[in-house]
Amino acid sequence: MRSPQAHGVFALMPRVDQLIAARARLDDPKATPEDRAGAAEIMIELGTAFDKGRAQRFLRDRRAA
Repeated sequence: MRSPQAHGVFALMPRVDQLIAARARLDDPKATPEDRAGAAEIMIELGTAFDKGRAQRFLRDRRAA
């Protein structure tokens, strides 16, 4: 008997939506720096290597400013 949990790609779908929203928030010029930093943290956790690199650069540049 199978468990009712989602498996494979379907288990990732809510996280994909969260990643898409984080990407949009990071690129939104009207978002507050705190919102953009939160989006960067989500991208580091859930994103591809490209997402992680963008997010890490954003956070590094924010700390340096």
